[in-house]
Amino acid sequence: MRRMERAVLEEWMAADQRGERLLPHEFFYRVLLGGKLRPHYQIDPKDSWLLAAAERDLPLFVPGWEDSTLGNIYAARCIDGHVKHRRRSAPASST
Repeated sequence: MRRMERAVLEEWMAADQRGERLLPHEFFYRVLLGGKLRPHYQIDPKDSWLLAAAERDLPLFVPGWEDSTLGNIYAARCIDGHVKHRRRSAPASST
């Protein structure tokens, strides 16, 4: 888990610097396709459904992200300031 945390934290921080917002699976895809974790794979990559989805850029809809371990790590990194969690300006009101 700590290997994934380090790799995804780099992606979160880079996206934060660019003002980019991504869905959770898009961060996983970047980590997997970037190859940083390849030396630590515990299964044959051909048996990984997540890697296959990343290679095809399939959208994933996974409820409960906020309750997951990485969701909690993301919240902690926002609180401790590693990820600034910049907000975009709200659109002007038409009223």
